[in-house]
Amino acid sequence: MLSCDRRSRAVLPLVVALLAATLVLAPAASAGHRFDDVPAGAPFATDIDWLVTNGITSGYSDGTYRPAAPVTRQAMALFLYRFAHPGSGSAPACSRPPFPDVAVDAPACGSISWLVALGVTGGYPDGTFKPAAPVTRQAMALFLYRLAHGQAAAPRCASRPFPDVATSSVSCGAVRWLGEQNITTGYSDGGFHPLTSVTRGAMAAFLHRYHAVLWTGVGVDVSHDKCGTALPVGQSFAIVGVNRGIANQTNPCLADELAWAAGSTGDTAQPRVQLYVNTANPGKALASVWPTSGENRYGTCSGEPSTACAYEYGRALAVADATARGVSRPQDYRWWLDVETENSWESSAAGQQRNVAALEGMVEYFTEIGVAGVGLYSTGYQWNVITGSAVRSDSPLRGLPSWLATGADATAAWRACTLPPLTPGGQVVMTQWIAGGFDRNHSCI
Repeated sequence: MLSCDRRSRAVLPLVVALLAATLVLAPAASAGHRFDDVPAGAPFATDIDWLVTNGITSGYSDGTYRPAAPVTRQAMALFLYRFAHPGSGSAPACSRPPFPDVAVDAPACGSISWLVALGVTGGYPDGTFKPAAPVTRQAMALFLYRLAHGQAAAPRCASRPFPDVATSSVSCGAVRWLGEQNITTGYSDGGFHPLTSVTRGAMAAFLHRYHAVLWTGVGVDVSHDKCGTALPVGQSFAIVGVNRGIANQTNPCLADELAWAAGSTGDTAQPRVQLYVNTANPGKALASVWPTSGENRYGTCSGEPSTACAYEYGRALAVADATARGVSRPQDYRWWLDVETENSWESSAAGQQRNVAALEGMVEYFTEIGVAGVGLYSTGYQWNVITGSAVRSDSPLRGLPSWLATGADATAAWRACTLPPLTPGGQVVMTQWIAGGFDRNHSCI
């Protein structure tokens, strides 16, 4: 897996890290923190406490939060950056100003640059950002929609989401999405008040609800590198690695981790407990054991460095995974093939064909024994490096579900559900990011 240990760190270009509420490792501030101007029971007090617990704000130096104060555009950038990188403080320093009215040494410069890089903001038509200007509620809707969806504009409205939001408004689609997700319910008079400035108190509530919408039902995957580590609790589903980092070794903590995984809540469409296995095709010259016999879709294997023998090599890996690694009922699980460049692969065009054959051997064995499902884990880049254009139209790899890695990037994980699957006819059903020292997984189904 693409994680914090020895694994590859090839990631999508957007770098965000958002922790699910039930899985977050809280920073130094405690959930019981109270600002001088936010007593217990005050409006938004719970939401503001949540911001503090997740490192999104520490308030002002005088001990206040100022919930009635408007959120400025530079403060919005800071809120969103810290929301996506809880506990990390401010964004990295700017190497150059993103707008002429944003100084390179401004506290929000890095956060504003990050929003620009994500396509969340392009500033005003005159080329400025107006960092001290208050954020209106319609602008807030656009910020949140773009951060979640990675596109400049929401779909156009067919009808008004609120009486005071016109269908022709640039923010109509974003406001409608907020309403559909119950991130906002508007005011008691039925309106949204799109031109009203967002207060710091209301922003806490919006971010708290936004987090719940994006990251309800988060899974965790673990393997040998977490042996002896306190594992998270409250995960919706879990994926456990069968191997010890390479395809021909066993995870020594498999039994313990399967027992932990069985405690997953199961409140998503994902199978509550799933497995993943390392894959490889080192070729005859480098393999510790290379097959010398076997009949398969590629013909007869006689020990040569052929696609037929590569198929048998992959099949043998799957046989060992299902029968010799300590999985008592392999048919009960969905099995994911972990396809990464850090494992051993051939690199020529002919080698890519043999790589594909090895993966096909694994898939067809798992299918033959009647497992609950087989899927492919990788990134688009790594998959292409390993397989190239060698996946044929009749390949059993086609149509398999995809699990995409996005590195330390939760927002990219949410967006990655819309990316193409690893093979034609498949579907992206799960995406992964890294947070708090663990691999987190977002269900796309």
